[in-house]
Amino acid sequence: MATDAPPPASGRPTLLWRWLALAVAVVVLLGAGWFVFVRTVRDGGPVTATGPMSIWPESPLDPENALRREQDLVNRGKDAWRLQPEELVARFAQQVFGLVTIRIDPPAGTAHGPATYRIRSDCEACGDTTGGWVEVTVDRLLADRPGGVWSVVAVTSPHLRLPVTAGDTVVAGQSLPFALDLAKDRHAAVGLRYVQHVGSTTCGDGIAGEAAITAADASVTVPDPLFTNESCTAAAGYVFAYASPTFIVQTGDPLLEPAYIADLSIVPVRFSQP
Repeated sequence: MATDAPPPASGRPTLLWRWLALAVAVVVLLGAGWFVFVRTVRDGGPVTATGPMSIWPESPLDPENALRREQDLVNRGKDAWRLQPEELVARFAQQVFGLVTIRIDPPAGTAHGPATYRIRSDCEACGDTTGGWVEVTVDRLLADRPGGVWSVVAVTSPHLRLPVTAGDTVVAGQSLPFALDLAKDRHAAVGLRYVQHVGSTTCGDGIAGEAAITAADASVTVPDPLFTNESCTAAAGYVFAYASPTFIVQTGDPLLEPAYIADLSIVPVRFSQP
């Protein structure tokens, strides 16, 4: 089915804001090819672990109780769209991909999770009607029952093949190879991001990867050590690859990318320090 994207959720970037932010990104990031850093994360408050093993709206970078807080909101009659998997997918396509008009191919049944939808742009004026399908898998992580909130737990493109699957554990120092099938007018960014919280202390977070790739393959090495704080030994986050038109300067994280994304693969994973 073809559907117009619903209004954006509060606090999420619209397509207009994506392009405004892109103008700033061009000034800041022009010419950048590699992005690698490990730093102390912003103050996230007292938490005891990493966040949910999902991609959107919550991710492993969020506090451990983020999904439970959202379920409580839904139980009080708010955010009713989290109870409708197809509406969740439509909002994800708009707010992460930046799509205006979306074609959604639903699975045969969605009474129970996980369920995998296929999406692509359906905008004739954008010239994207021949774009390939991307699979978006959703699930109810707290309880697979009516009233449980749905989350995006994985995104898979046949053109951006990741070296891991959802829930895998990657080790500090490990080399992760990516296989890319890119159109001539597109380039890719590949990488990983992670965070760990221990009690009321935030150990830190890290990101590593490469942007502006036009080759058929790429490789990213997991930082070793994961953190400068030796008491931090494990983390959770995601591994990703995304593609965009070559005129767009890529920022290096698809969940923070302010510009249009043409293709995406991303899964939540765990990180271990040997």
